[in-house]
Amino acid sequence: MNSSNDWGETVRQFWQVGLLVIAAFLVGYLFALVRNPNSNPTGSNTVNTNNNAGQANPGAPAGQSVTLASILDEVTSDPDQVMNCLENGQFTDKVDQQTNEGSAAGVTGTPGSFVMIDGSQGEALGGAVPYESLKTIIDQYLAEGSTSKTETLDSLPPLSDSDHVRGNSSARVVVIEYSDFDCPFCSRFHNTMNQIMDEYGDQVAWVYRHFPIPNLHPNAPKLAEVSECVTQVDGEDGFWSFSDKYFEVKGQGAQVTL
Repeated sequence: MNSSNDWGETVRQFWQVGLLVIAAFLVGYLFALVRNPNSNPTGSNTVNTNNNAGQANPGAPAGQSVTLASILDEVTSDPDQVMNCLENGQFTDKVDQQTNEGSAAGVTGTPGSFVMIDGSQGEALGGAVPYESLKTIIDQYLAEGSTSKTETLDSLPPLSDSDHVRGNSSARVVVIEYSDFDCPFCSRFHNTMNQIMDEYGDQVAWVYRHFPIPNLHPNAPKLAEVSECVTQVDGEDGFWSFSDKYFEVKGQGAQVTL
């Protein structure tokens, strides 16, 4: 009889301990939510909508599918003309040429960028360089004209009328970026470069060139052509409006369908 009572008491204590553990977990979970409603106590991946530039757009939450047509409706005066231009392949050769030139200059991934000073000297940058690191490099070029990594950029094509330039095209310091519209690191670097332009104004120019990587991002070549078609319809302002909007949407985790 005593052993039966002892067994019952053991079971009762086991359940008490179990319930206490569950209760403690729930209290901790609720406490975390109360302290930080935007936290992710479950440990699953979340999209960071507080990157260097730009806030979350309620119209494009993470994982949502957004159509290219909806983006064009916001950034161009004539979406139909843009799509006709794309279907005709008017800028396929330009995109291919810039990609080949980037490869010849040593670009192997995106973003592949260079800081150039006085038209021929400069250095390659590795990937999506953070804002503070890029600012340090630019400050040194503006103050001293070089860094320990400065070299002659013989294989990098000089600026031309076909380039997309944000800022003062005559600026002493130029950042030349080879980019892919569907590259997540390019989206991050786009935000960084917008910060740089806000900080330096006419002291720095930003040049955008195409380097789509179709084996990673199948739509990237067509998106590069779309940006050129928008430029044809709406000029340079159209190109940068499209780029800003597209990278904003992608940076929020949305999927864009053509």
